[in-house]
Amino acid sequence: MRRIGWAAMSAAVLLAAVAGCSSSGVVGQESSGGGALTDELKQFHDTAVTGGWVDFGQPAPITALMSGAPGAAHALQDIRVRGSSVLAAAGPAPLAALVGFDPFGVNRAVDVGRPPHTVGVLDGTFDPAAIGAKLAAAGLSGKDLGGGQTEWDVPAGSAFAQQLSKEGVDGALSVLRVSATRIVYGWDDADLQAALPVRSVSLAADPLVSGLADCLGDATAAEIFTGAGSVATNGFAVGVRIASATDITEVLCVAARDDATAQTYATTMTSTIATGIRPLSNHEPWSKALTAPAATVVGGANHLVRLTAKASDPAHADVLFQAADIGAVGVLIGTQAPS
Repeated sequence: MRRIGWAAMSAAVLLAAVAGCSSSGVVGQESSGGGALTDELKQFHDTAVTGGWVDFGQPAPITALMSGAPGAAHALQDIRVRGSSVLAAAGPAPLAALVGFDPFGVNRAVDVGRPPHTVGVLDGTFDPAAIGAKLAAAGLSGKDLGGGQTEWDVPAGSAFAQQLSKEGVDGALSVLRVSATRIVYGWDDADLQAALPVRSVSLAADPLVSGLADCLGDATAAEIFTGAGSVATNGFAVGVRIASATDITEVLCVAARDDATAQTYATTMTSTIATGIRPLSNHEPWSKALTAPAATVVGGANHLVRLTAKASDPAHADVLFQAADIGAVGVLIGTQAPS
């Protein structure tokens, strides 16, 4: 499985550039709001850490699509791990054998905050007794938190931590809170305490984060990037709306300095896809991977602009995610020279 880069450093390149320029359907369709993504954001406390990066996905519905469309399985496999990207270096089978659950088989998954302060939530159906038995057999001790939730700590340097590290998971599962419907995980208990539960304003009420989520529509999977200490002047989000295994729309939303800048971004986005070359693609044009590009100035307090385009080949339907991962979104909006 390809490791999904959470791209904090790559995203920082674009964020600096932007700042310097001062449900219907099978899984996800355009709506007036952020749909399932917004629902997930409601459970997190809005802080500078949690709002800096959001990674969201709906693994189980995507898995169902993969089973019926082998040709699209490769790209959908990469999209399927969105929402738990900090665990993506590990294969689902080895990780499930260690912890007793498959993070890539749940209904919804979301990570917030950049490593090493990421807090993740998996929503689905779990067997706490079976998970507990596996963790206890590994030498871990559980703490009853009440309400059907048990916390398991993985001491740094322990044999179990070393096993997780061998599978490519370094610290992200240091704390686990397990219940029948939700698993929460992170590097440190303090991060979990800060992120959950909501105490004043949730991420769904954060002007920039919620604005970007709404701009994406009801996305099947998405990533949101904002600048540390942002005052709603910079940020971007990428996502996909999957109507079927052969009907996938990729989406990019960017916050601009003002509506005039947003209009410039809109014009540049469509022209770049029509005539430009994708970075690090062996001189492949954007138009080979994305068709029917359309850009709309959404406006609002964050002066948002939205690009939508159809994935020309469902087997390669994560083009905008890849652009975010390599720091090339700035090429699309004209704030970064093509490499």
